[in-house]
Amino acid sequence: MSEKIMEAGIKRETGWMYFLDRELNVYRSKMMRNGQNATEIKPPELVLRTELKRHKDYLYYVDKEGNISQSKASRGGGSRKGQKLKKNGPKKKSAKKVKSSRKAVPKKNRGEIMTLKKAA
Repeated sequence: MSEKIMEAGIKRETGWMYFLDRELNVYRSKMMRNGQNATEIKPPELVLRTELKRHKDYLYYVDKEGNISQSKASRGGGSRKGQKLKKNGPKKKSAKKVKSSRKAVPKKNRGEIMTLKKAA
């Protein structure tokens, strides 16, 4: 679950994306629309400077009310369909060779038509 760490009181406007930098300062940038050149977009503008410190086990974001919130980050992933992973990872299965029902033709006789003799 998430928890509010600072009441920023940011008024969110439509068409703008709000994000946090590494020092947890709040920036906003105009969202790009279809067919718009990247040269038309201005650089992000600073909305709020904070004195917060980032912790490595949490994700930080600006929530719907305009406050800065954090939530526990999921690190390490989960198991793969119940398969236990060993120290070196799962073993790969080797492909089995399938025997051909046709008889192999010797290399020297490949261009010639061969006749097979029936066993008596």
